Amino acid sequence: MNDLRFSLRNARVLGARNRSYGFFIAVTMAVALLSAGIVGNATTSAGTATRESSMMRTVEVDSTGATTTVVLNQAKIDEIRAMPGVVSVLPWMQSGTSLETETGEQVAGALWATPRMPVGQPPVVAVLPGRDADAALADDEVLLPGRLAGADLSGLLGRRIRVEYTRALTAESGEAAYRKALVVGLYDEAIGGRDGPSAMYVSERAAVAMAAAGRQVTPDALAARVGFPKVIVEVADAGQVEPVQRRLAAEGYNASSVQSQLTALPPLLGLLRLVGQVMTGLVVLLCAGAGLSIGAGLVRSRRRDIGLLKALGFANGRITRLLALELGLFGIGAGLAGGLLGVIALVAVRMAVQGRPLLGFELPDGLLLPPAARFAVLVLIPAVAMLAGGVWPMLRAARLAPDEALRD
Repeated sequence: MNDLRFSLRNARVLGARNRSYGFFIAVTMAVALLSAGIVGNATTSAGTATRESSMMRTVEVDSTGATTTVVLNQAKIDEIRAMPGVVSVLPWMQSGTSLETETGEQVAGALWATPRMPVGQPPVVAVLPGRDADAALADDEVLLPGRLAGADLSGLLGRRIRVEYTRALTAESGEAAYRKALVVGLYDEAIGGRDGPSAMYVSERAAVAMAAAGRQVTPDALAARVGFPKVIVEVADAGQVEPVQRRLAAEGYNASSVQSQLTALPPLLGLLRLVGQVMTGLVVLLCAGAGLSIGAGLVRSRRRDIGLLKALGFANGRITRLLALELGLFGIGAGLAGGLLGVIALVAVRMAVQGRPLLGFELPDGLLLPPAARFAVLVLIPAVAMLAGGVWPMLRAARLAPDEALRD
């Protein structure tokens, strides 16, 4: 009988005697794998959305400053634009609108008129023939999401629509105002971003005009005196985002970027990542302790067998190897069971989510498995930790004299 077959047979007996250890190791492994899978996929999804929408070169400055409200007017925009590394500073605002076609057909769902920018927004997936997808919008042109409230808007491409928005009359009343526009393209609303999936992109001038009407001021007064809720700062390359963001923060601006959000995940997602790390550490400690305990028990239960093997001429190294194989196979079995439980849990999460956001993040399509290397490490952790814990009792057992072991 070769060493592997011998150890496999004894590992089955070892597993039957230590079911509770194996079960607890498998469950902790599954929780660690589930947490790692969700956090890893949420981070990947956020990173993909960032790359697709070119947000890696933008910093968002909010009018709610670090210590007080900041009026983000044209003077502040010029001040920020003069900073080293800044390419452009673009005003951001949104106005609620509703749409109807030229035939009077209402488009279901509200849309938010948002200025179209060359960076930090979703890619255009369909345009009118002969038109460049990256071309700037005229004041009477709009980009719509491909889908809105579950409805397909592709039929509006190339059609003229009427945009209804609000013109304020007093602080508490207003009236409907209208603009006519041509739908020149559709963007991928699934990419996500700061504008939300129901943004209607318009030219900056059109966006400012609608926002000014809602504030009961002229467009010039909005830019010069009232200011904008946010401005989007574009830098030359992604490497300049952090220094520009730090300088803005040092000057009292409330500056944020997707780069910093990717390294500092929202609290719930960060907590989930911490749970995964704690569970992984718990697996290591548990398996090391189990290795010491089970290893010692293994030696005690196999003392007579060890004496027989030594009497048959088995060397100390070979006996240690046999005992290590038994303990390692037991750990691998527990790790694989935990991996299987973790995969089942991930599949269950995927089925439960069904395309909906999880903890505020859009998860990618497909199974939520962590990278293969991480999965393999998690599966092997129990075996490695148990071997580390059991090495001392195994070495002691291998040095037993045959007659001493057989007298037990």
